This record gives sequence, C-alpha cells and structure tokens, in this order.
Amino acid sequence: MKKAMNSRREHAIYTPPTLFNKAITWMLRSPLHGLVSKDMMLITVSGRKTGKQYTIPVSYARDGDLVICSADRSRGWWKNVRSGETVTMQLRGKKVPGRATVIADDKEALIKGIETMLVQVPRDASHVDIRLDENNRPLAEDLVRATDFRIIIEIQELS
Repeated sequence: MKKAMNSRREHAIYTPPTLFNKAITWMLRSPLHGLVSKDMMLITVSGRKTGKQYTIPVSYARDGDLVICSADRSRGWWKNVRSGETVTMQLRGKKVPGRATVIADDKEALIKGIETMLVQVPRDASHVDIRLDENNRPLAEDLVRATDFRIIIEIQELS
C-alpha cells in the first residue's frame, strides 16, 4: 500500500497489481464473468481532453436503480465523468450504457455511498482503511474520515 498526499490529508492507497487488474478485466469480459461480476464491473470512460477510452475494473454496489462505485480522490480517471458524462459498464456480462454523476463534496451523500459500498462489498473495507464492527458495518468515524480521500460515482443505467 502506498501513501499519497492530497489536498486534505495523507492516507494509504490500495493499488491492485497490474497483473490482477488485467486478469479481472479479462475475466469480466469472458464467459467466466459470473465468478466475479456479482460485485465487480468494468467502467469505460472517455478522456476529457484526448477522447481516449479508459477501462477500469471496479467494485460496485446497487443503491435502488443506481450503480455506485468509489475511487480515491488522487486517481485521475474519475475526473473524466465529473460533468455527467456517458460511461459504458460491463455489468454481469453485458455492456450497459449509463450516465455518471460524481459525488465529491456532499459529506452526507459520500458517507451514505461509502457505507452502501462497504455493506455490499465488505472485502473493500481493508483497502480503504475502514474498520468494520462485529455486524460487518463500517465504523462511523472511519466513514467520516474517508470522505476526505474517497469519492462516489453514481451511474444511472440508460435504456
């Protein structure tokens, strides 16, 4: 785990090994996607300056009719969807278009989103330095701290 400085404070960043990301990307695009696609997906975004396509494997959760994922503020890819851009998700073996909205400054919405993510995908808690209680729920003080270095992306599926 690396340490990163952002404008708010120093924190640990979990970066999966490149080989892991390549393997997960391959698997999510294959007939074997069912082994991991319950809570992992690919999100493809277009670079805001270059138009180049970037595909990133991410954990995801459902919040009503929204698909949500989270990213570290220090990562650059999420800034490509800041203005409600269209993204493509590889979701449970299917390509699904969506409209992404970034939550970066609304502390209550961030806490809700991070908590939703970790309740549905608790394995990610250790990667973002959030402790879980005896009921596998994120600790409130850790959620508040996480709002300094995490963002949430809400994606509305498009028909």
